[in-house]
Amino acid sequence: MKHSNRLGVFVSVAAALALAAACSSSTPSTSSGSSGTTTAANTPPPASTTASSTPSSATAGTTHAAETGTMSAAAGAATAAAGGLTGLLGSNLGLTSDQASGAVGSVLSLAQEKLPSSDYSQVASAVPGAAGYVQKAKDLGAVTGPIGDVNGLNAAYSKLGISPTVASQVTPLISNYIGKAAGPAVGGLLSSVLK
Repeated sequence: MKHSNRLGVFVSVAAALALAAACSSSTPSTSSGSSGTTTAANTPPPASTTASSTPSSATAGTTHAAETGTMSAAAGAATAAAGGLTGLLGSNLGLTSDQASGAVGSVLSLAQEKLPSSDYSQVASAVPGAAGYVQKAKDLGAVTGPIGDVNGLNAAYSKLGISPTVASQVTPLISNYIGKAAGPAVGGLLSSVLK
């Protein structure tokens, strides 16, 4: 157990005992035992000076734990954002990193062919590193020229080793992701070229 955690536990226990002593002394009760009568008022307060002298340590321990939890959540969010669309394709459809990157690049290549540049830039802005995905699709041999239409897109998926069954789910997943990331208007722009 870390020192700050141990100190936090100690202070918490001390504070609880001090509170119990305070409650007992405000309503003195007597208890009889074999050694005689003892009142709660005669019981020395348990480490109340320790509890009052170290709240900053307890607070620091609690704050540290809270910050650690927050940092872990933030790190998880950053990892999810970094994986983003390709991570989604991998986890939902079982695509490898190259297949997912090539598929995203293929969709973006088709959008780049079919949309005016101002519209394409809106679509691309929803996918961090869009130009890299387009290049990856070319490097992997999925995009060797104009894609043309959905049939060309399916051919690109096939070159990546994506089965037709899985390919039928790739395009809607990418389209939905971009629609959620950039809004329905931009999602509509992409959907218009994927029909």
